[in-house]
Amino acid sequence: MALARVHTTAADGTFSIEGAAAWNAAHGVTGADVGGIPYCPTATTETTSPLLTFNGTNLGVGENYLSLPGTTGNYASTPDANPLDITGDISFVMRLSLSDWTPAATNAFISKDTAGQRSYDFQSDSGSTGKILVGFNGLVGATSTVAPTVSDGATIWIAATVKANNGAGGWDTKFYTAADSYADPSTLTWTQLGTTVTTATALTIATGTAALEIGRQGSFGNPMSGKVFRAQVYNGIPTFLGGSSSTLVFDSN
Repeated sequence: MALARVHTTAADGTFSIEGAAAWNAAHGVTGADVGGIPYCPTATTETTSPLLTFNGTNLGVGENYLSLPGTTGNYASTPDANPLDITGDISFVMRLSLSDWTPAATNAFISKDTAGQRSYDFQSDSGSTGKILVGFNGLVGATSTVAPTVSDGATIWIAATVKANNGAGGWDTKFYTAADSYADPSTLTWTQLGTTVTTATALTIATGTAALEIGRQGSFGNPMSGKVFRAQVYNGIPTFLGGSSSTLVFDSN
């Protein structure tokens, strides 16, 4: 497959399209090919940028996302696998937009939960509160103390971390938000959403054979209406969210 790149050396943003190999040879660029849309301020250097400017107008950049209309039959899933069967500390990280950030009905973000095989959920609260929650085993859960400040249809990053045993006979949940960005979540500035939620009795998450789903909660439905740009599940709590160790077991973008 031939690769093409868009590049510009002109301040007014005029550009041409040519094969990447030919452009590299013509401009003395060596090394691995760089994806994306580069801006080339000189003939021998290049930097990547998420934005394309044409005649002074920012055209933005196309992005991949999962579009979810809020109907039960529209979701993404991956089959059950051993790495997804997390029993202790767990974290969820997502970049998403909701059509309605204060929905009357639950919007499922990430779930491994269906009738008879109930493990974990990350979702919006119902009742138009706008709050975010996690649920486990179909029995226990924790809800953020406040809702994120975001307009309907807008995109933000949200996260939740769960310390399954806080050393005091319970489990702790922290919720976070970060401003929308193309960047990897590990590089973002995360702010805790509300206060830490402590629940009595240490948590052990049940394992089961349910698929991991994005935008639906198994047989319970709760379809999401919006867009998902990135969805991650960690076994443990990643350092960028205040943890000490974690393993990324699911990553979709």
